[in-house]
Amino acid sequence: VKGRGDKPFAVMFSDMESIRRLCEVSDAEEELLRSAARPIVLLDMREGKGQKDYPFAEEICGATGRLGVMLPSFGGYVMLTRALGPLIVTSANSSGSPMLTEDDEFMAAFMGGGSEAIARIDAVWTHDRQILRPLDDSVMQVVEPYGALFIRRARGYVPLPVLLPEGGPPGSSHDMAQGQSILAMGGDLKHSFAIGRGSRVILSQPFGDIEELQVERAATSEREALLRILGSGDSVECQPGVIVCDMHPGYRSSELAHAMVSSGLAEVVRTCQHHHAHIASVMAEQGWRSCIGAALDGTGYGADGHIWGSEVMLCQGGGFRRMAHLKDIPLAGGDAAATDPRLSAAGFLIHAGLPVPGEILSDSATRLMRAAVRTGTGTVYQSSMGRLFDAAAVLLQVAHANTYEGECAMRLQAAAEAADDVGLGLISLPMVRADSGRGYIWDTDELIRGMFKLRGTMEPGILARAFHMAIAETLADTLTRLSDETGERCIALSGGVFTNRLLLSMVTDRLGGQGLTVATNREVPPGDGGLALGQYWIGN
Repeated sequence: VKGRGDKPFAVMFSDMESIRRLCEVSDAEEELLRSAARPIVLLDMREGKGQKDYPFAEEICGATGRLGVMLPSFGGYVMLTRALGPLIVTSANSSGSPMLTEDDEFMAAFMGGGSEAIARIDAVWTHDRQILRPLDDSVMQVVEPYGALFIRRARGYVPLPVLLPEGGPPGSSHDMAQGQSILAMGGDLKHSFAIGRGSRVILSQPFGDIEELQVERAATSEREALLRILGSGDSVECQPGVIVCDMHPGYRSSELAHAMVSSGLAEVVRTCQHHHAHIASVMAEQGWRSCIGAALDGTGYGADGHIWGSEVMLCQGGGFRRMAHLKDIPLAGGDAAATDPRLSAAGFLIHAGLPVPGEILSDSATRLMRAAVRTGTGTVYQSSMGRLFDAAAVLLQVAHANTYEGECAMRLQAAAEAADDVGLGLISLPMVRADSGRGYIWDTDELIRGMFKLRGTMEPGILARAFHMAIAETLADTLTRLSDETGERCIALSGGVFTNRLLLSMVTDRLGGQGLTVATNREVPPGDGGLALGQYWIGN
């Protein structure tokens, strides 16, 4: 009924003592758990614990090795957890749809129409308190040396403003009550918008995929309500002077931005590149006017019309220059590759001149893919780090499907974190000068050949760790070289791939001692939930 695949659940405990029996908890993690926001915090499971203390099914935390843990956020939850013990908690909605806030909507969706759910729901606890704004729980993790980092910014933090240092970008107002207001539309997936003036920016919660009609309606309703609150009354909205949106010509959020200008609800639309916005979100938090940034994620529309996803950019003012990225390779299957990572694995293998094992694709499917790549039919050129992680997970037989966003990458990270630190140098990601002589290209062919040669000769976890090391070594080397070449000493790390704490720590450690100032997102998530903040910064 939920339609969430194998996505892990969060568990609510009554007190810290119960959590400590199951999980390792640092002082910083305990502070987060006890905070008024009461977020879900990702914690490492205690070795040898779990099944002994609480008979959790494996599906709760999957193969991640971590558990999403939270403490009660209101009195009713305290009563329930004290009476029943730890509770698996999840929102009342089908995956990808807005949260349900009315009893009759819940009954129709989960207990009506002959749904099988009726046989699985033993009781419904309801109350007469109206839900004005549906908010998911915020999700956070602690990663040293950065401290508490967002994976999802929602309940407990929304709609608190993000306060930018030094009054915002050059030329912006220091007072939210003065100057031109800016509406940043974010992206389509994990759609989250931002409204701000000067140094104060209010970000919405993530709504989901705005291409879904129900999600668009929920986001539009919240945006209009927030504009009224920031205006002069119930009927007078705060009219944005500028709307900033992604440059992808097919994004629904971009269509809505242009429609608002056409209808007179805003003055002008500015577009910005997806990965530039990721890096700019760190610049906004730090108050930087320039930096070298790395934005690693699944997909984003590139300035050349290809799919980008592994971008190192020199960002100055409101502009950027692409300085390094993965080699562009043709990938057949389009959007299907995001859910079927076997397509990514086969695409990388074919480009590297290697056979595609039968457990990845059948011979007939491989022939079709080779023909598609050869003729260009149904293929796109991409340089996505997310697709490379998917391919590595399949190639090393760590995962075979993405039943939820990022599943393969999470399983690859878990396998790497559980392995001994002996993978350095087993495989490499060579860095070569671009043909233009400006910037660098990372040779994925050599990386894929190295994994293909070693697969089956040692534990998958060791190779998964070697894969992380290869990415971290090359990225850190690239950032250091570009810093030396340009004189820029500020380094920004952003994009959804950097929710991977192992990779983030490896890159940060390798940049240490170089005299660089290294930062990642602290006030917003590094993924698409933080795009709007970067768009706002660029829009100024």
